[in-house]
Amino acid sequence: MATVLEMAEAHLLNVQREINSLKERRVSLDAEIDRLQSFFDEGVKVLTEAKNPVVNETSEAPPSRRAPTRDLKQEVELDPFNFF
Repeated sequence: MATVLEMAEAHLLNVQREINSLKERRVSLDAEIDRLQSFFDEGVKVLTEAKNPVVNETSEAPPSRRAPTRDLKQEVELDPFNFF
């Protein structure tokens, strides 16, 4: 039968393994966040560039016919979980 010290040692070993596992996941998650942030930033840039000529060409149009001029990146940075 295992002694209390052996059980404590085994428990600490399990805790250390979990810490190492979480650190590995953190590295993986940070890389995925960076990848998605780059994708998002590029998408906002492309969308903004695509919308700007439309806004300039229709600046004479009535307000109801103009393209929206929201800053999507600013909105998402304010509330990254609000996608709608």
